[in-house]
Amino acid sequence: MQQLWRASSPSAFPVARAPGDAISGARISLRTRLLACIVAGILALAALMHWAGLHIEPQRASNLPYYAAGLIALSLRLGLPSSRWRYAGPIAQFAEYVALFALISLIGAVASYPVVTLTSGYQDVALQRIDAALGFDWLAWYRAVADHRLLQLTG
Repeated sequence: MQQLWRASSPSAFPVARAPGDAISGARISLRTRLLACIVAGILALAALMHWAGLHIEPQRASNLPYYAAGLIALSLRLGLPSSRWRYAGPIAQFAEYVALFALISLIGAVASYPVVTLTSGYQDVALQRIDAALGFDWLAWYRAVADHRLLQLTG
């Protein structure tokens, strides 16, 4: 797929140019596609959470770091491009990428809870054999983390 970069665009996302991209004569940008996939992921996650009988409590204090990081990324993304600072554009784009990566990762991490709740037939024995073949000892790692508060916090 050939991509043409728009130098004047404040976003880091290129506009995809490929046969079949046109829908009703309009081109769909890579940004639109990515945001549509994220929205679809959030809707799928909501359906999974509902089906599993799980919910997220947004008012919990443990969510504050996520809110703060989101606000910082949004502030950088929206506020920096209007400044005349030399590095404003790249930092704003970096903030956008970090926020998107974090959001996609968070959707995947949260989705693991309803998936575990709704499935059975674990592969623990096969996974344990793979770990042993790699020389990885989960129990030793768990004990190391449990014994060191700093590892718990950074994990």
